[in-house]
Amino acid sequence: MNENASFSEVMPAKIFPPEIIDVLEDITTSGNLPYNLTAAAMLAVAATIAGPCTLQYNITWQIHSNIFLALVSGSGSRKTPAMKFALAPLNDMDELSLAQYQKELKEYRQNEMSFPKKPQPKQFVFRDATTEALA
Repeated sequence: MNENASFSEVMPAKIFPPEIIDVLEDITTSGNLPYNLTAAAMLAVAATIAGPCTLQYNITWQIHSNIFLALVSGSGSRKTPAMKFALAPLNDMDELSLAQYQKELKEYRQNEMSFPKKPQPKQFVFRDATTEALA
């Protein structure tokens, strides 16, 4: 692959809105990240919105949508920096959510009788996707 190729030469740029193409161009230029990995990392983040969507075939059959994406590339191809950049907003949301959960849990423990149920943490990024970890 030509390292000096533009984004539209490497990826099918037509699948992205012009605003996203501009963002990808800026990121890859300023962060010295490969176009294809940056776009793939952004798609991985976009996949997080799929869960709330429900597809309904008929009144008795519904399915929650899932999008799975694997970022596969050779060693030293800068996968980690691309994913760190793309996941940064979700990691920030995890930190805020954890702080909120800890606050709610402290209030719950001080006065359990006034709460209908124990607070539950919200998590946006999972590093261990095993059944046991997600249960």
